[in-house]
Amino acid sequence: MLRSKSVSIPEWAQFFFVFLLMFSLVSSTAFSVVTASDSSEPSSRFDNVNNGCEEDEDEDEEVDLDEDEEDEEDEEDIDKSTKTKKRKMSPEEEFVLGNIKDFLKPTTFVEHPDGRVTMTFNFRKKLDEHKKIFTPYLKPGVKSKFRYTVYQEEVVIGGDEGLRLSDKGLALLNCWWKDSVEAEANFYQYVNHTNRLSAGLIFFTDKKKGLGSNFGGQAVEYSGGRPKKKTGKTIAISFNQMARIGLKIRGGVYEAQRKGKSKAKAKYKQKYFGSGRIGFLWGGSNALIVPTLKITGKIDYPTMAKKMKKYMRISG
Repeated sequence: MLRSKSVSIPEWAQFFFVFLLMFSLVSSTAFSVVTASDSSEPSSRFDNVNNGCEEDEDEDEEVDLDEDEEDEEDEEDIDKSTKTKKRKMSPEEEFVLGNIKDFLKPTTFVEHPDGRVTMTFNFRKKLDEHKKIFTPYLKPGVKSKFRYTVYQEEVVIGGDEGLRLSDKGLALLNCWWKDSVEAEANFYQYVNHTNRLSAGLIFFTDKKKGLGSNFGGQAVEYSGGRPKKKTGKTIAISFNQMARIGLKIRGGVYEAQRKGKSKAKAKYKQKYFGSGRIGFLWGGSNALIVPTLKITGKIDYPTMAKKMKKYMRISG
């Protein structure tokens, strides 16, 4: 009968075997931790990219000028102004501020502590009381160059309600401002863009000199209603799309703005532009709809009081 022999393993070999086993366990654990960490990195970076895109989209969104948030901020301004010491007003200022809401019928009107005022107009409502706040007046009929929109223009893709600006023209809100004013309006364009087209906001004096923002990308000085000096380039509005165009005037410098950002600046001689009206200027057989307008600035109270009293005597 065969006898099995017991094999004895040296003590140093047993120690070496235990060392290898522990090393393999530690290595596999470390590898799994590194793998998990590495696999999370691409997801984190991808999330950052998505967040960036969403922020960009939010920045690119067109802002409606008659949002409730702006009204809330304006109400806060009113509350602050009541807590501060009241400014001493001239008789002309008291007269204008006491009658301007009935005179222009703004959608909102806010007085700021620094003497500026903000007024907004929502022309989507197509109110009869807004038909005579501009020069010239809004006239009915589809052939009118300055009128309210009609149903057929409002229901098309990209359509909206508001003021309809056709062909070419100049329309000024009957409020006289100092050359410390900024305005912003939404413009929808219903023709394909060409180099002949013009559209934007203008500050126009009674001596027919103007400072304008053409398409929000070009600062233009006008004389007699015609361009005299141009700075910057026009930025096209795509067919059936809306653009937010702004004009800012202060301290001898005026700016053309698009989406609230300055696109072109130029200097002007203040002695020629001390007082004027804000309005719309368009040309080149254009077709536009303007649903909203917002203006913030310092009113020329002596001139405004004189004009309002004259109008009230005529209409009264």
